[in-house]
Parts: sequence; structure tokens; C-alpha cells
Amino acid sequence: MKCNLCVLTTIGRRESNQDRACAVTTSLGGISAVLLAIADGMGGMRDGDRAAEIAIATVRRYADEVFPRSSTDMASLERLLDGMFQTANQAVYAFAQLSSEPGRSGTTLVVCLAFNNQFVVAHAGDSRCYYINQREIRQLTEDHSKVQDLVRQGSMTAEAARRSPYRNQLINSLGEEGEIRVDICSEGDCGVP
Repeated sequence: MKCNLCVLTTIGRRESNQDRACAVTTSLGGISAVLLAIADGMGGMRDGDRAAEIAIATVRRYADEVFPRSSTDMASLERLLDGMFQTANQAVYAFAQLSSEPGRSGTTLVVCLAFNNQFVVAHAGDSRCYYINQREIRQLTEDHSKVQDLVRQGSMTAEAARRSPYRNQLINSLGEEGEIRVDICSEGDCGVP
């Protein structure tokens, strides 16, 4: 499988960039795979940059230690990805609780696992994954935000959501006390033929 990788990040209105990314090779039961991840620390919370680093470190550890013992069975991969997100979530939560200034710390996380001309995407938060080829650009993930929920319910238009001052208010991210929601899709499920 041939893949071009590009990561573009900007500080925006914040004082520091809390985005973290990684691209690592791994294997799935002997089959070569690539694991791509982006975490965006939540700037409205304490230590968002550290939360993003913890999430990416978890992805790297899974690539080194867990994925090579897995198979390419999609149900197994979905459970594995969900477990990876739950592990990262608990690590971010534990970090925030052990900090000298306890409080919430959070990050988004989006991951794409590519192998054998197939892929599976998992995410929590509003960091996005896109499928791009010569014919189209398709957004594969749906933001876990209050305004996206309103769009889904038909209470707000997509255009109004783009302009809303609440567009970055998340309803799901890493750093929660319990389990988090992880949306997972594979090629056909993501709307890619």
C-alpha cells in the first residue's frame, strides 16, 4: 500500500501548540501495518499538551507491544482500538489527578490503522480524519461536539454550526473518569468504497 502523509498544525489563538502526532510502523500477526495518530490537547484545560503526549505515548506503546500480537480480524481490531483509547483515557485522567494542581486535563485523539490496502479509523473528540484521493476529499469522522449533536438532531444547520461560538465545546474526549465513547469505522463503514 502506498501512502502519503502530511500533518499540518497551527497554534490558532492559543499561546502554545498542544497538537501531537505520530506515524509508526507495526504489524498485525506478521502483516505490515502503519498506525497514524493525532492528539490535540484541550487548550481550555490544564496541561493539554501533556495530555496529548500521554495519548500519543499510549498509541506508540500499543504499536510496539500489542498490535504485533493481533490479527487482521476486524472485530478484534475494533476491540483492540477501543481498549487503546480506554487505556489512554485512564492514563490522562490519572495524570490530572496526580498533578500538583488537580483538575481536568484532556485531549482529542484520532487514529488510522492501515494494512493490506485496508484501514480502520477510531476517534474521540473533534480531531478529524479525511480520505483523500484523486477524485475526492471525504471526512471520515464526525465531531464529538455540542453543535454537531444539534446538527445531527436537525436543530442547527451545518453552516450555523461552523459559525457557532460553541463549535469547539466537546461532549467526548480523553481525560474522563470512566469509559469514553470511541467511534470506529472501517473502509466500507466510513463510506469509502
